[in-house]
Amino acid sequence: MRTKILAGVAVGGVLLLAGCLPRADTGCPTCPGEGPPTRLELDFDTVAQGTSSGVRDARQVLVRDGGTWAALWRQHAADVDPQPPLPEADFSREMIVAFFLGERPTAGYSVEIRRITLRPDRLVVRVAVTQPGSDDPVAQVLTQPFHMVKVQRAEVSAEFETLEP
Repeated sequence: MRTKILAGVAVGGVLLLAGCLPRADTGCPTCPGEGPPTRLELDFDTVAQGTSSGVRDARQVLVRDGGTWAALWRQHAADVDPQPPLPEADFSREMIVAFFLGERPTAGYSVEIRRITLRPDRLVVRVAVTQPGSDDPVAQVLTQPFHMVKVQRAEVSAEFETLEP
């Protein structure tokens, strides 16, 4: 009986380790010594998203420290009274990725960060940008579409790609 249990444990251990055997395609993201995968999709959480921001210029930002985050948030929330509290971020483990479309002349514009992919040399941020059609009725109001997310910290530069919705 004891031999069967030990054999079962040994087979189970081999099966668990089989998932981390060297692979020719993208490597194993969880195994030491395997090297980084060629790309890894990262989960992220929305910090803020909308169409009204104190950031009026088009801007794509990676924030990796509290001081820079506080300054960006103050500028973003400059027109809000009372100012909302600074969302928390643990910059030892996380960073903020922000996309600001810039000021637009009407309603009907929006942005959404759809996917963030970590590659060995860069972070690829895919952002869907929506704009009103030429026949769409829209309010004649200035808007500043934006999306800010919290994601796992990575010490690489970022490349932002805009997508059609």
